[in-house]
Amino acid sequence: MKKFRLIPLVILTAFMVVSHLPAQSGELVLYTWEDMFPQEILRGFERDTGIRIVYRTFETNEEMLDRLIENNGGGFDLIIADDYIVEFVTHPEWRLAQRLDKSRLPNIGNINPFFQRSIHDPDDEYTIPYGAGVKTIVYDPGRVSIEINGLEDLWHRSLRNSVGIIANYRVVNGIGLKVL
Repeated sequence: MKKFRLIPLVILTAFMVVSHLPAQSGELVLYTWEDMFPQEILRGFERDTGIRIVYRTFETNEEMLDRLIENNGGGFDLIIADDYIVEFVTHPEWRLAQRLDKSRLPNIGNINPFFQRSIHDPDDEYTIPYGAGVKTIVYDPGRVSIEINGLEDLWHRSLRNSVGIIANYRVVNGIGLKVL
């Protein structure tokens, strides 16, 4: 019998944070997860703006935070990370990010107000919302013998060794706690 995977998808709110943006250097050091942007998007940005992208990656938000602390917030111009990390990089003790110069962001008024004023940056001083989503379970109903209505159904005996999940311990812990 072929194995299949049920995949609970979780898209957390991600934010762009300006670390220490250099003035007119002709280069943008972007720090985010690997494979966040297809290479053709990065090349298109470079072609359209004349700004070269230096793409640096991290595997976890905590790894990213450690590297920012080591560099006193320097070394990166733009960071894309999960929402909860914003509290750390914007905390006055750490000073790992700088306030946005909104006068240089002419399209900032196009952001849906629903995604603004997060609990981590209530005055939108440091962040711009990048992406948001909801927990989702993706599966083929024809390949399972039960009806799946929620996260608790993923522990059903008939699904043993057939569930795939995002490799993010915060998400996995959250799902487990929610079910319990």
